[in-house]
Amino acid sequence: MAIDSNAMWVGREGRVRYITAIGIALLLLAFSGDIDGQEERTLTWRNAGPGGGGWIQSIAMDPADANTIHVGSDIGGYYRSIDGGGTFEILNRGLTDYFVERIVVDWSNNETAYLATQSGVFKTVNGGRDWVQKRSGFPPVEPFVHSAPVGALTMDPADPNTLYAGIGRPRWMDGGVGHVYRTTDGAESWDLLDGIAVYADDAIIHQLAMVPDDPRTLWAATDRGLFQSTDAGMSWQRKETGLPHRYCRNVAIHPLFSNRMYVVMWSPPGQTPWSGGVYRSDDSGESWALKSQGLPQHVALEAEPPGTTSNYLALALDPCDADVSYVGADSWWGAGLYRTIDAGEQWELCTRNGQASNMNQGWIDFWGPTIQCLSVSPRHPQTVVFGDAGRVMRTDNGGDSWRHMYTEEQPDGLWRGNGLEVTYLPEITVDAFDPNRLYCGYADIGLMVSENAGHSWMPLSNGLPMRGDVARVVCDPQRQGVAWCCEGRVGLSAGSIAMTADGGSNWEVIDHETSGLAGSAFSLITLDANSPIDARRLYIYSEGNGLFRSEDGGWTWDAADEGLGAARSHVSDLVLDPHDSDRLFAARRWDDETLQGGLYVTENRGATWRQVDGRAELADIQSVAVHPTDPSVIFVGCREYHSRALNSTFAGGVYRTDDKGGTWKHVLEDQLVSCVRISPFDSDLVYASTTRHPYRDNAVGRGVLVSRDGGDTWELTNDGLSNLCVVTLTLDPTNPNRLYAGTGGNGLFVGDWTSSEEPQ
Repeated sequence: MAIDSNAMWVGREGRVRYITAIGIALLLLAFSGDIDGQEERTLTWRNAGPGGGGWIQSIAMDPADANTIHVGSDIGGYYRSIDGGGTFEILNRGLTDYFVERIVVDWSNNETAYLATQSGVFKTVNGGRDWVQKRSGFPPVEPFVHSAPVGALTMDPADPNTLYAGIGRPRWMDGGVGHVYRTTDGAESWDLLDGIAVYADDAIIHQLAMVPDDPRTLWAATDRGLFQSTDAGMSWQRKETGLPHRYCRNVAIHPLFSNRMYVVMWSPPGQTPWSGGVYRSDDSGESWALKSQGLPQHVALEAEPPGTTSNYLALALDPCDADVSYVGADSWWGAGLYRTIDAGEQWELCTRNGQASNMNQGWIDFWGPTIQCLSVSPRHPQTVVFGDAGRVMRTDNGGDSWRHMYTEEQPDGLWRGNGLEVTYLPEITVDAFDPNRLYCGYADIGLMVSENAGHSWMPLSNGLPMRGDVARVVCDPQRQGVAWCCEGRVGLSAGSIAMTADGGSNWEVIDHETSGLAGSAFSLITLDANSPIDARRLYIYSEGNGLFRSEDGGWTWDAADEGLGAARSHVSDLVLDPHDSDRLFAARRWDDETLQGGLYVTENRGATWRQVDGRAELADIQSVAVHPTDPSVIFVGCREYHSRALNSTFAGGVYRTDDKGGTWKHVLEDQLVSCVRISPFDSDLVYASTTRHPYRDNAVGRGVLVSRDGGDTWELTNDGLSNLCVVTLTLDPTNPNRLYAGTGGNGLFVGDWTSSEEPQ
């Protein structure tokens, strides 16, 4: 193109500037992506992590291929292995709900499968590569509730186009309306069968089972009784002779001997005698007898957590031997998998820890397995797989020994996931001295560290009081190996602050009793890198207790939240101004009781605070980002919020101010922006991560968006991102081509710009 030797251009701030032809040529080179190359630049993602670590909700051995295993999790979606569990692929395209309650594979064509989710039924016809929601006939999608959560799903053994779906949320023990739906056209349309609601219009359908040689006979295990239908679900009757009560969690019918059936009953805490366990019928469900010898039968006090009472959930039968069955404990008391070889007359634990261990568990060996799902291979009954609160395990000898199927141990003793990443990752920290060293604070499984940008991992929790829920790590940029970590669970009001001098190999708790912070749950910690090396200034936030400042590296603390609102709660982000270390920004989520929330600032290290925005539409701020070169420009990411007190709904998305909060522009509309980041290499490059509120239909976000013009326009950048519920973003401080995303279900993703030149 022709270049005027005395060209003029207008910057974003509106000032007119003149540059020479040579200058323009240099700018074209430096900013070529902005003009005609950056539009072609793509950000690609790869999944990384230690494997496992989250709730395995459903599992199914393929009916046609013994090497294919289907797995579903509560927040990670659907996973498939075609090599017997050696590797998994996350296949979530088309899913708008990652809570997979049940998996049903078409016995006539294993490329077709169905998922039961809290947002209804999804179907694939190409092995999981694409999913389509199938809700025709169900109640309409609702924006704030689960309108038709499918907790049970089964396929007709004679007709693969006929399926039954039961409504309810079994894991949460709610959502029941007594409804079963039936499709006869492969889920294209569904008809309501409400016969169970005649007995109990709040019944949760826990499980559905069909009699193999009589497809018109259907069984339903519910919290309001065990029901049988002999007319394909049109009418139902209770079948409870011999059962201790009506809370039935599972039902299974032997595929070869349909007169033999099993049910699993629920025993509530605080009620004696124990009334759970396995019951067997040998007369097609007309009568039942307790068959729980060998199963732990402990009853906890009523005030104790439900998991301390012995209960069982997952149940699977050997398809070739009517005497062999497996049942999984869904409790901490007697956790594990139990096997019977005499039709339930005696059960034995077949997952053993300790000196007599028969389990190769991988890196997760710090909790007893509460079995959530279980499947026996139809082709090789000695092969059994189960999922628990963090792992998938497999046996090929009927339970005599077990091996993990979620991670791979490396020659150096570190761990690398095999694709089965099932974790919630809210915090990622890049080491100040080594950008390949990552600290990842996971929910439930705690702190993991990678030395090679996510290719292998090791847990680093030595000295941390709580194994899980590491909230945030901050590294000292002037002292290698020195870092601080805060952890805690808000619901338990417990947590700690710890410091390491050796890169996390060992931690020392520093929130001792005299500091006044012991026993609190901590969610945010920030370091002032300009403070004296021997007297580091730290800020920390404790939910319900407020914001505190330390001037001695965390050993003593003083309150630093005067003016930050009446309630010492709801602070979602805390950011130091890069231009002035005395200046901090705090985001307060809206509180209907005090009618307070928004963006706050202190200019005296937390001594006093004042509200910046003064606008209710910034009610539920999740993230704050300050422009690296212009202190007048601030971005906030917000969550859509409905205030009952004000009877008004405030929009979510990204807002930008160019005048220190005097005025704001809504530059990106989205229901829930979880994080906003500005590139330190080019302030026009702005990232936003999105997620969705989990307690509603189709609760999936839009993933990651990027703006190349300072927030004026945005585009999705999700290539390789299997989970669109992104909760955090971290930019590599040394490499403009690299960033990291933490998701609510598939853990860590490493993002790289796929271009030979770096984003400017």
